[in-house]
Parts: sequence; C-alpha cells; structure tokens
Amino acid sequence: MEMDCGACGESVRERTVLCVGGRIWHSRCLKCSVCSRPLYDQHSCFLRGMRLYCRHDYAL
Repeated sequence: MEMDCGACGESVRERTVLCVGGRIWHSRCLKCSVCSRPLYDQHSCFLRGMRLYCRHDYAL
C-alpha cells in the first residue's frame, strides 16, 4: 500500500508509520512549523489548520 507524506508529498516507505491529523508523515517531515523541532520522538504534538506545532509553540 502506497502512502504519501502529509508534508512533502513523497511516498512513505518507513518501517514505522507516523499518523497525525489523519495524514501519514515521514519522521524527518514531522516537525514544528514554527521552530522546526523534530516531533517524531515527542509524546505529543499539536495541529492547527494542518500546521504542526510543538507544545511550546502551540501555547504561544
């Protein structure tokens, strides 16, 4: 089954699939839209208007 990344649009072929907001993401593409902090290893991330945020930037 072919899945496209929610950020870059390229095919996701990673062993672990990251799903946020009903979309699939490469681990390298799952990052905060403000500070670019990687989110793949965080316990939570936040979505507003299809933009991803870390906890700190979402609270601003």
